[in-house]
Order: sequence, then structure tokens, then C-alpha cells
Amino acid sequence: MNEFKTYKEVNSLLGEFLEGFSFFEPKDLYFKHPTNLDISFADQKYLYYYNQSRKNGVLNNKERLDLLIKEKIWQSERDKEIEELHFQLINLRQTKSKMFVSKQIQEINDRIKETEKQYINLKLEKEELIGETAETYAIKKSNEYFVLSLFYKDENLKECVINKKNAEDISLEDSEDIFIYYNITSSKFNKNIKKIAALPSLINAIFLFEDGIIDFFGKEVLRLTIYQSEVLSKLKNYKNVLVKSSSFPPENLYEDFDNLVKWYESAGMDIPAEVKAENANKQKENAGGSYIGATKEEMEKIVKNQGDIPIDLVKEAAKKGGELSFADIMKLHE
Repeated sequence: MNEFKTYKEVNSLLGEFLEGFSFFEPKDLYFKHPTNLDISFADQKYLYYYNQSRKNGVLNNKERLDLLIKEKIWQSERDKEIEELHFQLINLRQTKSKMFVSKQIQEINDRIKETEKQYINLKLEKEELIGETAETYAIKKSNEYFVLSLFYKDENLKECVINKKNAEDISLEDSEDIFIYYNITSSKFNKNIKKIAALPSLINAIFLFEDGIIDFFGKEVLRLTIYQSEVLSKLKNYKNVLVKSSSFPPENLYEDFDNLVKWYESAGMDIPAEVKAENANKQKENAGGSYIGATKEEMEKIVKNQGDIPIDLVKEAAKKGGELSFADIMKLHE
């Protein structure tokens, strides 16, 4: 199970997260959560395997691609299409990060999903045509090294399942379960980083450290696991949200950490002054038109960031006998 929603589910990750390792019971092994140092060592192996394959006459990506274009199996225009789709994805995700309204977020999610599908399919087609190169060989071998180098036979993480110094001929015998466990566990933490950061125990702890967070986890920042580094970054953001808003999330949000994370993420939006002014002018020109489909809670968050007071149109209509003309609405926004 990689989707954790309730407090108890998310809090169940805290022990492994803080310890920096997970126990793989079927194999009686310990999975050390990776650090940036581990990634660096894997990159060293990548360069080793790449150079080794080049010495053996294996073509690299560019050489294979040039050959495919020369033989008219692949067109350079399709590379431009891949770049354009990638650029579109970046823009769509940036746009989504600035949205409050659920309906608009769902619409852009649909666009992201469709664009991703086109992008992935085109990249896969290209990769299949290129086939194995010096890069793909090096990636495969260094990834194998990286995963196996994270598994240990003891909880002190002293005896690795492979000899890290002499890992040129990595034995993959009976290691399929290890790779499956690595993927499942990595996905479990990657998908729940924001939820772990929203745990009250960590939120309370970050306030105790003021700005001195160097040893928040009891070790040097550069030796934190990648999960701890990401949570620490999120914790700093969430702390700023609480300080600026001078409020805490409603208690009922802890029943579903997806909603709790949404509260932190939306409350943390920092809208520049010029954008606030622009939005205010648009509201006067077209009352409510910019936020069609917004719920009451979403509108309150939007106007809070804009520095305005939310207007309850139902109450205002009651004052006018049950109906508001367009002129009435315009006056409310003056």
C-alpha cells in the first residue's frame, strides 16, 4: 500500500523515515535509504561502465541517432516535437501549482495526462529504435549497482550484500525480490513526502529549531537521506505558512492527509502585489468571472491572498429582496 491517508497510516512511516532504513523481512535484509552520496557513487559507476563499453566499440546515443537519421528511420523534426511536449508539460505543471479552484485543477490535470501520454509514447518509440548504446548499458549496470549497494545484512549497515569496491561483475542471482522491494519502498516514501512533512510531531519539532536546522535529524545535512532532505524542505515551507497565516489547519483535516497537504500547499501561495492588483481589476470588470466553479472555501483562500474580504452574494441578494442585478454586483466589488 503506497497511498497513506489517515494519521495512523502516515505516522506509521515515521519510524523508518527517521531511522533511515527499512527492514526487508522475506530476505532478512536492511534497505538503507539513499543519500546524495550514494547517488554520487552510482554516477561514478556509470562513468566506469560507459567508458568500458566505449572501449569495446559500442556506439553512443548520438552516433546511433545520426545513423538512424541518415538511414531515414528517424526524423530530426520528431526530436523537436519531443522538446515541445516537454516544454508544454513544464508550463502546465507551473500553471497548476498556482491554482486554487478544484474544477480548474482537474481540467489542467487532464491536459497534463494527455500531454504526458504523447511525450512518453514518442520517447519510447525513439528509445526502441536506438536500442542498446554505451549510455543504456551504463545506466543499466550503474542502476543495478546502486540498488544492491543499499541492501545490508545487518541493522548497523556495515555488511553490504555486494562488495562495493569490486562491483564490476555484479551477481544478480536471486536478487529479483530485492529490486521489487526497492521500487515499492521508494515509491512509498516518494508519494508521501508531503504527508510526512505535515505530521504534527515534525511540525512541532521544526518550531523548536528556529533557523538552526543543521542537525534537525541528528546528523549533517549532506548526510541526510533524500527523503529526509525533501521533508526538511517541505517542513520549512509549512512552518512559513503557519507563521504568516497565524492559524493552524482544522482538526478534521487530519482524517485525510491529502486534504491536510492541500491546506498547507494552498495557504502557502505567495501572490505578488502586481498580480493581486491585476486580479482585483479583473474582478471589477467581470465580477466573479475568473473563478467559475470555485467552492466557498476556495474563494475565501483566493481573496485572502488578494487582501480582499469575501462577499456572500446570497446574503447580499436577500437584502435586495432576493435578486441582484449586474449593477448591484458591480457596486459590491467597488
